[in-house]
Amino acid sequence: MPPENFAAIFAASYLLVELVALLLAMDAVMKGRTPQGTVAWVAGLLAFAPITIPMYIVFGSRRFAGYVKARRRGVSALNRLANRYAEQLTPYRVALGPKATEQGQDALFLPVVRGNTVNLLMNGEATFDTIFAAIAHATRSVAVQFYIVRDDGLGGRLKAAMIDAARRGVHVYFLYDGLGSASLGRRYVQDLRDAGVHAQEFRPSRAPRLRVQLNFRNHRKIVIVDGQTAFVGGHNVGDEYLGKNPTFGPWRDTHMSIEGPAARSVQLSFVEDWYCCTRKLPDLCWPDPVSTPDDARVGILATGPADEVEGCLLAFVHLIHAARTRLWIATPYFVPDPAIVAAIQAAALRGVDVALLIPARGDNRLVDLAARAYLEDLFPLGIRIHEHINGFMHQKVMLSDDTAVVGTANLDNRSMRINFEISAVTDHPPFARAVEAMLAGDFAGSRRINADRFAKRAFHVRLASRLASLASPVL
Repeated sequence: MPPENFAAIFAASYLLVELVALLLAMDAVMKGRTPQGTVAWVAGLLAFAPITIPMYIVFGSRRFAGYVKARRRGVSALNRLANRYAEQLTPYRVALGPKATEQGQDALFLPVVRGNTVNLLMNGEATFDTIFAAIAHATRSVAVQFYIVRDDGLGGRLKAAMIDAARRGVHVYFLYDGLGSASLGRRYVQDLRDAGVHAQEFRPSRAPRLRVQLNFRNHRKIVIVDGQTAFVGGHNVGDEYLGKNPTFGPWRDTHMSIEGPAARSVQLSFVEDWYCCTRKLPDLCWPDPVSTPDDARVGILATGPADEVEGCLLAFVHLIHAARTRLWIATPYFVPDPAIVAAIQAAALRGVDVALLIPARGDNRLVDLAARAYLEDLFPLGIRIHEHINGFMHQKVMLSDDTAVVGTANLDNRSMRINFEISAVTDHPPFARAVEAMLAGDFAGSRRINADRFAKRAFHVRLASRLASLASPVL
């Protein structure tokens, strides 16, 4: 090729790359959720276009138009369902907390309702034994949704439970995330479909650009049986969640069961996700709400990148600010937003007993390093920080005074802004006492980090931690 032709092709390619970088930078400006993240993307795209363009395509988008479009296209069908559901729950609606207002709650939660029974499920055996028993007794419908599903021992038990229910005439729906369950073979899904189970992969969008997106993952882990019993928590479906992973050993996680009107809120979250993927409403059971004797108040926090406001972040900041006596947090991935850090610090300044439990060794080295950078801002205020040392801790639990949160949301940017998450919030006194006892046991079996020793870490360790924290928007 003549040199002049090569130069012309190179110049044209360079201009094309710069044009694409400029267009993506404009996209970042229009869709960015934080000034810091937007500035970082714009600077990277304009200064290092060949490197940053692929990264932006994979990690860059922060607003999920596909979900909103799905809702709008089916607005009449979904609205009819949601309106009927809301009307039936009107007699059960309450405020969560003495100063809460229904208007404020409605911006964050699906309706907070009384009349529920809530039970704490510690670790995999208790969680899945209870879930499988509920599926075995299902008579009308079962909805199953997990971020990770593996075709191993536990995954095989789940498949058998769903197939058995479908063969009994129960309407069974199975939704799994395409990235989290990337190792799930086609045979697993086809066996379900052959047995009459409606199985669907959750993808961020049908648009070609978003098929390589690592953002907008559906991180929810829920099961709803007959529209009356729901399960929410941190467990995925894999043998490691039963402590059978030789690398991590015991796996510490938490789920909860909800029986009563609040189960409908969990089911509505599933319906919206299912419709986003299929453009069809699942045929699920919607029985008349029935109050249980325990009369627990429960709010369901179902959040995601399609929210008009950053509901997950706002809810956690609100709950942290509400603490007056204690704030106990257990999270496997502590890469928090500045608003979360400030709220935790303010709680400590109010004299609240603030304690944080994180894994001593996580499953993501970069996240572990980044988390240690954020701990530096907590030690000066006397906040107790503990490391779980017996295996891996994956639970996402918070206790703000006597209000307990159990769900799927981590204290990181992905959960706050990028992933679809779901958590249950309740101030039911017996449940709060159960969570208190559980976390007290977790803290007792952990190792408290010594602030002085932490500050004297080697320079290269502190530097690596600070550098890792710069990637917090995508961790």
